[in-house]
Amino acid sequence: MHFLSFSAKRAYYATLATGRQLARHFGLTPARFDLLYAAHSPSGQHRTQSAIRAKLGVARATISRMLARLESLGLVRRTRSLSDRRTLEVRLTEEGLRRLRRTQYCVSAAGYLDNAYEGFYESAGYELVPDRYIAVDELNSCIRSLARHFGDRAMLHYPGDPMLE
Repeated sequence: MHFLSFSAKRAYYATLATGRQLARHFGLTPARFDLLYAAHSPSGQHRTQSAIRAKLGVARATISRMLARLESLGLVRRTRSLSDRRTLEVRLTEEGLRRLRRTQYCVSAAGYLDNAYEGFYESAGYELVPDRYIAVDELNSCIRSLARHFGDRAMLHYPGDPMLE
């Protein structure tokens, strides 16, 4: 294995472990948090199940199973579209929105964004810049480019600071 692949894998496992610990406090997993985030619409509109699936880059069966579990937990509600009965529309419940917001706040308040920023820039020998959110977005852009290069089709985007959305 190439050292970049090994390093990316190790970073992924470390961030996943951190995410599991954090999300566990809210009865979530990192995958469930991502799904809630993808399903959330600030305007209160529905998201279609197929649009959420495309954002997450997962198979139809996977998104169906994940949404069924979140529905049984009372975090999302699925309904048939009035305009196209083949389409399922997804909306967060009040409890789903509450957990999403509390988890987002916890991530932001706990300084995970700062840790990611400092870890990358200091280890790479770069000077820290005042606007950390811009720097983290640059790091995110690099990682997304790498993922696309290897065929990842997920389109979910987190802004530099989840509390700013």
